[in-house]
Amino acid sequence: MGEPGDLRTTNLDTDGSVRRQGLGQYFKIDSIDLADLRNHLQFYSSVRAMRKCASRLDEREGEGATCHLLGSGDFHHITLLMLERMASPFFLIVFDNHMDSSFAFPKYHCGNWMYHASSLPLCRKIIHVGSTEGQGVFGRYAARSGKIEVLEGRECEGFMGLERFKKTLAEARVEGLPVYASVDKDVLERSESPGDWDNGVMRMSDLSWMLEHVAKSFKVAGADITGETGGRFRYSKKPVKNLFSYIEHPSGRAEGAIEADLKQMLINFEILDIFGVEHVAS
Repeated sequence: MGEPGDLRTTNLDTDGSVRRQGLGQYFKIDSIDLADLRNHLQFYSSVRAMRKCASRLDEREGEGATCHLLGSGDFHHITLLMLERMASPFFLIVFDNHMDSSFAFPKYHCGNWMYHASSLPLCRKIIHVGSTEGQGVFGRYAARSGKIEVLEGRECEGFMGLERFKKTLAEARVEGLPVYASVDKDVLERSESPGDWDNGVMRMSDLSWMLEHVAKSFKVAGADITGETGGRFRYSKKPVKNLFSYIEHPSGRAEGAIEADLKQMLINFEILDIFGVEHVAS
């Protein structure tokens, strides 16, 4: 596991889903309020809105590795902003039920950010873990370039899944590079991680083993966690986003919200512990 204090933690408070969990009682977590940008950031974002997000980060965060809590998977494209801010070569590990590389435009979109990450000069390799869906046209293009390695969800079970993960890392030839780890908890079975999106097949025990191996074997240059239960949102003057919200979150995920937040809190607690995030003094 990471050493205590290795990563500071910031909640990018997009939708209130992390704030509801009360993680600040246990970990030292800063918070940046992005609620006023939610209308512009969720699902996809303009460059202008992403620059506003970056400006708030600049005001509050100095140098050093940070784990960002992003909220619902609708905001996973904020990861691309974090990767663009990296100052030296790194490799990226993504745990996600979706490949997020299905198309090219717009640039900041929760369905395509990984394709754009693959074109960043400082991103030397991407290892995608846990998907149960295809790569899409642009994902296949990036995979053919040798930039992306894929370990599908059904390959990630138990001891043999961990061994496949270790082998994938070894064959990726990323020794000496720091890692950025991005975790979308929809990679887990729905019984363990009820969020806004459809779920994968991994178990939390398998994800924990893999993250522990990453934390022990590599310098963690940054990380983020997403996949919370954000629920349906009504967007002002954004008919396309309202349509997305209706299609992708048909139930609003309102049922069992308290239980869902508790499950997500426990997962976040375990991941933050693995990364060595500093606890609040008792």
